[in-house]
Amino acid sequence: MGSMSSATSPVLAAEADTKDFKTSSPYAIGPLWMAAGVCLLFAAYAALGTIGHMSGAVPDYSQHLITYSSQVLGTWLLLGATMATVYHRRSFLRESLLDGARPWRIEFARGFAVFALFLIVATVVRALLLLACRKVTTLHHFPYLLQSTDHRLGVGHRVLSSLTPASGADLVLWMFVSVSAAVCEELIFRGYLLRQCIAALRTISVAPRTSIILSVCLTALLFGGMHLYQGVGSALTIAFLGATYAVAAVQFGNLRAVIIAHCVQDVVVGLYSYAHNFFLGS
Repeated sequence: MGSMSSATSPVLAAEADTKDFKTSSPYAIGPLWMAAGVCLLFAAYAALGTIGHMSGAVPDYSQHLITYSSQVLGTWLLLGATMATVYHRRSFLRESLLDGARPWRIEFARGFAVFALFLIVATVVRALLLLACRKVTTLHHFPYLLQSTDHRLGVGHRVLSSLTPASGADLVLWMFVSVSAAVCEELIFRGYLLRQCIAALRTISVAPRTSIILSVCLTALLFGGMHLYQGVGSALTIAFLGATYAVAAVQFGNLRAVIIAHCVQDVVVGLYSYAHNFFLGS
């Protein structure tokens, strides 16, 4: 890019105190209106899915071979459609996956650490919320409010249970789903959308750190909304998970560790579901 002084490049000077990860760059990697279109597409997908559940038109997830194959194909097609809006695709992939890369043993350790940290923080937050619901009168009905909302929307744990593996063959297919979701969703949400959101906020003169914080929150909420079919509480948890991944990506310098963390998360869910069905037969 060439060397530029802070006097001639105030934007770069303002970014000097952030990690050298390209998601913190103020420069758009594609047309911002297309990024807005991608966000609207995701929001519409979440809304239409919720409306479908409310009307009773719940998809049949019993045929896991078909469901998992369509999920793998759908995620890669979605990544392909997103990549079509990127100006320099090779540079985007190199910056997202290779810039600042460390040896794989370190990346795997980071990935497991990110997932473990999320579990610890989520457990503590959940415990504090449950305690607050018991101690604070105005919060007594909050858990029931979540349950009633899930019931009205027709979403919740039963939908997730029908998706997760129930047999050994399902578990093998689930591994492909996990890898595909980890790679594609991280490149889309923490690679593309996070970066585009920061660029959009910078165009309206939002401060560097503020633009990163707001972008982390906005993309995390969108990520959680895409999983609303699992229930409102689960969607909020996944939004927090998305924010965790975004912060980790900015700190580590690329998406490799968060891709690993995302994959571990999905694999753990699959293993837990399989073990639950195998040992309890439910």
